[in-house]
Parts: sequence; structure tokens; C-alpha cells
Amino acid sequence: MDQNREISVVIPVFNEEKVILSCLDSLSKQTLLPKEVIIVNNCSTDNTKDKAINFRNKCSSLNIRIVEEAKKGIKYARQKGFEESRGEVIAMTDADALFPKDWLAVGSRIFDSKYDVIAGWCDFEFNNKFFRKFSGIINRFFLKYSKYLTGYQKFLGATVFFKKDTLVKIGGYLKNTENIPEDIYIAKQIHKKRLSIKFDKDLFIYHSIRRTEEGGIKGLVKWILGWVNHSYYEEKDS
Repeated sequence: MDQNREISVVIPVFNEEKVILSCLDSLSKQTLLPKEVIIVNNCSTDNTKDKAINFRNKCSSLNIRIVEEAKKGIKYARQKGFEESRGEVIAMTDADALFPKDWLAVGSRIFDSKYDVIAGWCDFEFNNKFFRKFSGIINRFFLKYSKYLTGYQKFLGATVFFKKDTLVKIGGYLKNTENIPEDIYIAKQIHKKRLSIKFDKDLFIYHSIRRTEEGGIKGLVKWILGWVNHSYYEEKDS
């Protein structure tokens, strides 16, 4: 396995004991290994950290670092991972993601490209087959056409590769003072700074939306409406 590309994978975690081992195992089987995997423990009260430590002690193929972020919230966790990273490229993902074996290899295309960001898409792993199919259609449609629908290229925070200086240029995650998801905020900042982003159809993951599925049809509708609403939301200082 090749490890010559300096990619830092950042995984924020909050009570992810049920999924963290599968996520790390999936990363350990990549054809291109990262420089490091940074797990940002964001106030977990379950056994997430202990499970990550146990996996680290048994896994020789991954350089796993576990850091703490005391301020609760995804933007603080991603910012912490960004600040702790040592790689030239930062790959942001989630603890409930699973990866094709070439995920990092595909993301590493950013090294030799003109783009500041390369982003992908995901298949949502709903147990309900209707939810899975319907959410996948909605997801791919908005990601593919978001540049034309909203005026900027939207991406998912769970499968995106940044050149590190790109996050420096836009000031990281903490300037997001509005109530919008961190991935939408970053996408808008990239657009404002006239940085370049590529949507790569080959860069995909399998992603759980278990918290949405627990809400049934209402949960799915709420997720869709929230996603569309935030995509069109404009910050007050824009």
C-alpha cells in the first residue's frame, strides 16, 4: 500500500461507538493510505474514544491520532481537526461513513490538479429501501446541478478534499456565525473567494443518516426541506 501522499483524514465524533470501528476498518483497507487519521472527540459520553484507542492499538496500517474538542458542535470539531492536521491535503469525513477502497486514491487527484477542493457524493445507507432510493436521487440531483440552482457548487462535508491553504484562505470553520451547516458555509466561502472546486463523480462514500431515518417519513421530509432551504440561505453579511 502506498503512503506517499500526505493526506490528513479528519473524523469528528460525538457518541459514535456503534459505527467508529467500521469506519476505521474501511479506511485501513484503502489502496492509498493517509499520512494520518485525526479523530476529534467532541464531548462523547459513550465508548467511542475507548473503541478508537483499541482499534489504534491493533491496527498497524493507520497512524491514528485522537484529539479533544471541548466546545460542542460540528464546526468546532472540524476546525480542531484542520488545526491539528499535518498533511498537505485535508480529507473531511464522518464516523458513519464507509469507503470504496480507492476513495483516498481518487481524492489524491487534487495534488496534481488546478482545483483547490475536490468533492464527491454519497449513497445514503437507509435501511428503508424507499428512503435509500429517494434520498439518493435528491442528493445526486442537487449536487450535480447546485452550481446552476444556487449560484455556487455545493458539496457534502463527509467526502471532500481540501488543499490545506484553501482552508487557511477562507479562515476555517469558526467564522460561520449563522445557523447554516458547516459544509454549506464553507462552499459559499469558496465561491466568495473565487477559489476552484470540482465535483468528482468518482469520489463517493456510503453514508448513514440513521438519525433522520428514526423520524420516519417526517424525518426524511424535514431533512430534504432543511437541505434545500440552507442551500439557498444567504448570510446576513453577504
